[in-house]
This record gives sequence, C-alpha cells and structure tokens, in this order.
Amino acid sequence: MKNVLVTGGNDGIGRAIAEKFLLEGFRVLVLDRRIDHWPSAKDSPGGDVCGNPGETPSLPPAPDGYACDIRDTENLKSCFQEILGKYKTLDILVNAAGIQIVEKFADYDAARWKTILDTNYFGTCNVISEALRLLSRGGTILNLLSVHSSRPRQGKIAYDCSKSALEMLTKELALELAPRSITVNGLSFGAVETRMNAEWEEHPEQREEAKKKVPLGVIFRPEDIARFGYCICTELAPYTTGSIFVVDGGRSLL
Repeated sequence: MKNVLVTGGNDGIGRAIAEKFLLEGFRVLVLDRRIDHWPSAKDSPGGDVCGNPGETPSLPPAPDGYACDIRDTENLKSCFQEILGKYKTLDILVNAAGIQIVEKFADYDAARWKTILDTNYFGTCNVISEALRLLSRGGTILNLLSVHSSRPRQGKIAYDCSKSALEMLTKELALELAPRSITVNGLSFGAVETRMNAEWEEHPEQREEAKKKVPLGVIFRPEDIARFGYCICTELAPYTTGSIFVVDGGRSLL
C-alpha cells in the first residue's frame, strides 16, 4: 500500500484530495493545524441513505492525522520523526495548505504578508525539506497553485505573490530532483467553493461575478480539483515533471 501525505488535508480542497486517495485504497496521512474527526464505515450503524438497515456505507477508512503548523519547524520535525518511525517512506506528497488575506498593496502590512508567505511558501518549503528524507525513489510531489500565480488581479496581492513563488519552486525542484526520479508538478485552478470564498454565502452576487469571468461558466467544487490532483499524482506523474496543469474553465485565457 502506498503512503500519501496531504498538508492542509483537514478542510477544503486538501480534505477532498485526502478523501479521494482514501477511496482509491491509499494509506493517507493528513497534516493540518487542526485535525477533526473523520467519519468512516466503522462509525456508522449501517443502513442506506434512506435509513434502511442491512446496507454497508461506502465510507473510506479515516486518515492518520497529525496536528501541526507547517510554519513551526520544530513542530514539523517532530511530526515527520513520528511518520518516519511508523511508515518509513512516503510515495506521494500533496501540498494543499494555504491561507488568503484580502488587501491591496496600499494597505501593506508586513506582519500580514509574513503570515501568508510563511504558510503558503516557506511552510511548503519546510514540508518538502522534511519529506525528501522519506520520499522513495520514483516519488511524487504535487503543489496546489492558482491561476493568479501568473495572472494579476486586485485585492489579493500577497496570496498571489506567494503562489507565484511556489510555481517557480515547483519548476526548480523538478530539475533538481529529476535524478532521484522524484517528479514535481503543480495544479493551478480558478474559483472553487471553499471557506476561502465563504463570503459568497452572504453575497451570492460575488459568486455570479466570479462565474462570469470563466468562459465555461463553471465554479469548481473541491471534489472536482481532487479528481485532477489524483490523476496527476498517479497516471501522469511517471511521465511529466515541472508541469503546471491549469484547470480553470478557461479563466486564464481572458
């Protein structure tokens, strides 16, 4: 059984990716600042969606969760030491941890920028540095990016800059790790219905505005991104590295 580590895997896109790998039979490790209870088949008394007894729910086993702030190098080292002792190796690393703060550069605040960069960029660097000791030959790294890694917009400059740096890191690491047969790719996507866009619940007009900017008129769900992420890490990883896969309904074309 292959081991998959997902950072930010307790919520949003990270959780959807963790669930996808679990459903496909992988052993999944989740690294997040908070680890909630994950329902699994053993938690259910049985019964189908209508409450009729006798049916076994198709829920995957729960992942192995590690409460960890990836900005804290000592905390991170401790978690990876535990992972090393328990599993010895990793096969796939998915870096999904990330935060966003809305502000213009005119309101620049060094502390807020540092929080974003320490999480989205340096935190990911910390994770990869630790994971390289466990990644087996032929291992895979997938970094979650954004179409705004290379497409500017107003109001989210710190987040976009952090993702831009992460995109270049993806390409640089792909070159450096190729001799070890470790592939490094990025998944760049557009608008997704997650807590990062929670304001859409109170302001549905903002969701519609975002949708209008997508030529195909689609807003993604975390499960949609998870399917692409799984495909990149399994079917495509042996054949490509340093690639940025764009899944945005055409948003980056405008």
